[in-house]
Amino acid sequence: MSCPRTLTVAAMVAIALTSCNTRRPARFLIPQGFKGWVKINFQATNARPLPVEDNHWLFNLNKDGRLWTSNRLEGGFAADDFFYLSDGRRTPLRKTESCQGGSIWGVAIGSDLGPNHAYMEWFFVGSEAEYRQQVDPGGRIYIPCLSN
Repeated sequence: MSCPRTLTVAAMVAIALTSCNTRRPARFLIPQGFKGWVKINFQATNARPLPVEDNHWLFNLNKDGRLWTSNRLEGGFAADDFFYLSDGRRTPLRKTESCQGGSIWGVAIGSDLGPNHAYMEWFFVGSEAEYRQQVDPGGRIYIPCLSN
């Protein structure tokens, strides 16, 4: 097999694999100043479908960081956006790795064990120190960030 042909086949396989695991990205609008756990319930009875903005699902959270939607929970990868919202103005929030100054932590999806098997997504909004206090109050799991 020649080199250009091998590269073409490898590129086609890479494109096929990455396109299979993508989803429509989400845009989360979080009330200005909210700190704590966001929780979104999917396939909720009597809930409205999510609107779409610039090809992103638009999650407009209530003051308690909650949202119920009739949409199904989508799996796969996407570049989601997170914003604080106040009087129509959006302030971007960063989702980063540890020790990089982000505000979005612990993004997870799953279902409850109850009879309805509700599908949910949740994440924490706040500083890394606040997140660590929530998930590791004794300070036994996370290594402290080093100052430069």
